[in-house]
Amino acid sequence: NATCASTDAHPSKPHAVSFLDENLNTLLQWVRFFVFKGEHVDTSAALFKMLISKDDPLRHRITSSRKVTDLFLSLWTRKDNDRRYFVIFKYELCPLLDLLNGFLKNDVGKSHIFALLDEPRSIGTVAKTVCGQIQQLTRRHLQGECSWKFTILHFLKLLRLTSQLLRTHRDWSAFFGSRDLLRILMKDLWLISKRKNSPDSWRMVFNVLRYISEFTLDAPLGTYPALLKVKAVVEGGMIHMLTDCILHIPDTSRDNLTAVLILQHLAAYSIYHEVSSLVPIVTELVKTMKCAEPAGHGTQMSKRDEIILIISCAVAQTTAVHRGIDFGPRQLCDGLNVCIC
Repeated sequence: NATCASTDAHPSKPHAVSFLDENLNTLLQWVRFFVFKGEHVDTSAALFKMLISKDDPLRHRITSSRKVTDLFLSLWTRKDNDRRYFVIFKYELCPLLDLLNGFLKNDVGKSHIFALLDEPRSIGTVAKTVCGQIQQLTRRHLQGECSWKFTILHFLKLLRLTSQLLRTHRDWSAFFGSRDLLRILMKDLWLISKRKNSPDSWRMVFNVLRYISEFTLDAPLGTYPALLKVKAVVEGGMIHMLTDCILHIPDTSRDNLTAVLILQHLAAYSIYHEVSSLVPIVTELVKTMKCAEPAGHGTQMSKRDEIILIISCAVAQTTAVHRGIDFGPRQLCDGLNVCIC
């Protein structure tokens, strides 16, 4: 921060900004050349990320430029000669993904991205890129090429980008239909979540789960059947991961309470036979929670008992329904009216 502050105060900064502003098109041509050659992609992305990190006219010009937006969005969805997406590990966060999130903070840049996504098959390309980057990043992390922190933060940035796109385009079928983003997310998050076991790491895992629960349960976001999304995340191990978060994050934390609420929302869907596997899963996890050490101290054990009671009651009620119901034709209120059951 001190370095940035001294750079901001440097007397040559206005001249540098003015020079870059005047020669932005030339700079962009060089970046296009480097991208075409497949060279200096990381440096080019980092340079433009740096240029939009300061609040000055150059930032607005870059983030509102259709040419810049088009270039870096197309680069983000491309693969290199090794058939890998351009995920840049040498920085704390991937500057290319940071750039896209930066464009979305500018009203003009956001409109450019949405205009590009309105083109045929563009939203599907973005969906494929999100899924591909998640799978690629997990593999490369397991192979020791990138750190756990970089991997989980990149997941978060990807899902933040996805959330903003979905709230505007709402083309859920492209993301959750053929691409099956939820299953991929759960599978890969499960693989990396077990590699760290501190409260801070579980908080980061929970931040990813929070986005997944938003995609799964937030009805206004789209029309893809919620029940099928719940089925996907349950089969992917979300119940287990939420329970791990509850067990490892201190009870006084807001994240702990939110995790419990999400677990309750998911448990409510166990009335449907498509996700009736929730009953034995949650029942087993209640036993685990009873045997586990509390994440906090003192009076927080009573809260743990309260959590167990809430979940146990939900399971008991659902089990009673399953015992007394003869599954017949689907009703419209099941949320499966678009499917053949």
